[in-house]
Order: sequence, then structure tokens, then C-alpha cells
Amino acid sequence: MTDYDPTYDIQNPTRRNPLLALIVGAVFLAVNHQFIEQFPGVLKLLTAIGTLFVTLGIAGLVDPRLFYGVMDQARDVYPAWVRPTSLALVAAGFLIGLALLVFVYKAFP
Repeated sequence: MTDYDPTYDIQNPTRRNPLLALIVGAVFLAVNHQFIEQFPGVLKLLTAIGTLFVTLGIAGLVDPRLFYGVMDQARDVYPAWVRPTSLALVAAGFLIGLALLVFVYKAFP
């Protein structure tokens, strides 16, 4: 039996996890779009989480390092530009989700 190395995915990034994040994010957004009127206030934040997953999923399909770059273990493995770019994508994902909630779904009075 071999030992599990938690840094294996970081050192050998694949597009499998970003693709899963993209699919989960798209499902969150689709479900939220259909049923947002019935959701209580907290569940409406699935929009922000869905856009975060979609943003990181698309970026991870372009370059898998961008998906894993937000992790602390990736600091010494990837080039210096990967972490700030990943964090900017996280911020953009949340801001897009909040903009959808405010301007499209009118979730906040």
C-alpha cells in the first residue's frame, strides 16, 4: 500500500478537477436560476459560489495551475504570477455572483 501525497495534484495538475468544478458551478447556477424565488436568503448565495466555481473551472481548463494556485502548497511549486492571478479569479467570481444577485435576481432589497 502506498502513502497518499497531498501535494500530488499540485505537482501534477490535471484538468479533471477544474472540469468537475465547472460542471458543479453550472448546475448551481441553473438550479439557482430556476428556483431563486423559492430559496431563503442564504441559499441565494449559491449564485456567488456557482460563479466562483465556473470562473475557476474555466481558468483551470485553460491552465490547470490557475485552479490549484489558490492553495498554500502551490506557493513554492508554481511561478510567482500564478497565485495572484488565481486570487484575482476568485475575487472576480464572487463579484460576478454578487452582481448577478443584485442586478439580475434582485435578491437584496
